[in-house]
Amino acid sequence: PILHRVSAIRVREGIRTVELLLSITCPRCNKTQELPVGRSKCAQCGLKFSIEIEEEHCQTCGYPLYRLESTTCPECGTPIRQDTAQ
Repeated sequence: PILHRVSAIRVREGIRTVELLLSITCPRCNKTQELPVGRSKCAQCGLKFSIEIEEEHCQTCGYPLYRLESTTCPECGTPIRQDTAQ
């Protein structure tokens, strides 16, 4: 019975629509460097960074809404607020 309950839990996997590097100036040592999204550290002083970028997704199916020009989700048809889709 427990496996049935566990399998019924919807897990929202992280969906990345882009891979990118951000130009960051370390607040500790002022070294300017390019760091990836996620966990990394300053190449000079070792200060740890955790960079997250949160994208809007369809509340029904999880489809990424970045640069969506439609008023409905192309995956499931759910209406999308215009201020969310831009």
